[in-house]
Formats: sequence, C-alpha cells, structure tokens
Amino acid sequence: MEEIFKNEGTQDQEKPGSEEDETAEVRSRIAELEQGVSEKDREIDRLKRTSEELEERCRTLEESLTDAVTGYKTLVIKSNPDIIEDLIDGNTIESINESLKKAKDLVNKVRQGVEAEILKVKVPAGAPGRSSPDLSTLSPAEKIRYAIGGNE
Repeated sequence: MEEIFKNEGTQDQEKPGSEEDETAEVRSRIAELEQGVSEKDREIDRLKRTSEELEERCRTLEESLTDAVTGYKTLVIKSNPDIIEDLIDGNTIESINESLKKAKDLVNKVRQGVEAEILKVKVPAGAPGRSSPDLSTLSPAEKIRYAIGGNE
C-alpha cells in the first residue's frame, strides 16, 4: 500500500509541477506570439510608409507625365503650322499622334481637292496678247486717220 500512496504522492507532486510547466510553456508561447505580433506591427508600419511614399511618387510622376504630354502637344502644334490647332487633341502621346495623323490626312484631302479644282479652271496667266485691230471694218477715211496716227 505504501507504493500506492507513494505513486499517488508522486502524481500529486507531478501535477503541480506539470501545471507549472504548462503555465511556463503557455507564457513562453505567449511571449513568442507577442514578439511575432510586434514584428508584424513593425512590418505593417514599414509597408504603410512605403505605400505612402510610392503613392506620393506616383502623384509626382503623373504630374510630370501631364506636363510632358502638354509640352509634346505644344511641340506638335508648332511643328505642323499647316494643321489647325483644334484638330490636335488628346491626353496621351498616342492620342496626340493619332489626332495628328487624322489631321494630316484631312489636310492632304483638302489640298488634293483644291488642286483638282485649280486644274479644272484654267486661267491663262497675264493679259491677253496684243493683236492688231481689224481694219477691214473701217471706212477709207478712218483707215487714213489710223495710218497717220490720229486714232480719233
């Protein structure tokens, strides 16, 4: 019987020890988790700062892109004086290039139409050539006056 009491006594002694061990393990695990949470919080803060920096950089780049596109549009307009400014529009380089192409096509069609119209209507250059008057319709007295130089 003593053995039974000894076993029970050891079990009683193990129980409080095992509860303490479990408590120590739980506390250790809690400390590890708290440390992990703290690391994750630092990582989240770092990622938030990075995100804010990237958003600001993105805004700056968008403004720079807008300025560059505006400058490009101005350059295209100045480089193509035969094209009406209102025909060139767009907010991207691609759309500006596309509108420039359409405007050039339009100008070429109008130019071809005007040239075709000019070819249809042939007007001789300068005044008509001088011809001598028809003397056959003049009377003999008028012919004598004409010959003397009196064109009256």
